[in-house]
Amino acid sequence: MCGMHLAVVPNNRIACSESELAGYLKMRGREELMLRKRALEALKNSTRTLEVVSDLIKHGNRVEARRLLNEARTQRTISTLLMAEAHKLEMNS
Repeated sequence: MCGMHLAVVPNNRIACSESELAGYLKMRGREELMLRKRALEALKNSTRTLEVVSDLIKHGNRVEARRLLNEARTQRTISTLLMAEAHKLEMNS
């Protein structure tokens, strides 16, 4: 049988070896890191967009400001969802 290192990995498969389990955990860590990087990039995009919105409002272009504000909100929501997914991965590893 497998010995001391047993873990259920994706597709309900059993990881038997220590190296197989370590590889799986390393992959999960990389996936979590990539999600966090994407979340941060979406947050940066949102912040830049909000700066443009502020400038548009100062110049009286409220229609375009409103459109970009909605875009910024979408980016902020994407960031939140990506961070939640990364957190879920972290908690499950």
